[in-house]
Amino acid sequence: MVDGLQNLEYGERLKKCGLTTLLFRRLRGDMIEAYKHFKTYDQSIIPKTFEVNNRPSRKHDFQLKQKTASDGTKGIQSNSFYYRIVKSWNSLPSNVVNAPTVNYFKNRLDEHWKDHDLIYSTTVMYL
Repeated sequence: MVDGLQNLEYGERLKKCGLTTLLFRRLRGDMIEAYKHFKTYDQSIIPKTFEVNNRPSRKHDFQLKQKTASDGTKGIQSNSFYYRIVKSWNSLPSNVVNAPTVNYFKNRLDEHWKDHDLIYSTTVMYL
């Protein structure tokens, strides 16, 4: 749709326009929402499926339990919010997860993921 970009690959077009892939934007939005579940929302309204791992971890104190979806890896449940975010959330360093506000979290997440594979490419799936 932009003149002069029709012959470029998808990733190159995104770079020229200053955009990121839809996959990356979804992943970033999921991480922001997960942060809000821990730091902003009332804990009494969070669903029971959103379980924090009781064992301490070296990464951060808000590690989620890795569960298997009851309908397998290709079912609807496996693409729901909780099952979709666990690996990515658990891989974040503590300085990102322990940010004092949502805006600090976003800035630290962007800094941590500045070279993430999904920014301009759709060939790599979630972490």
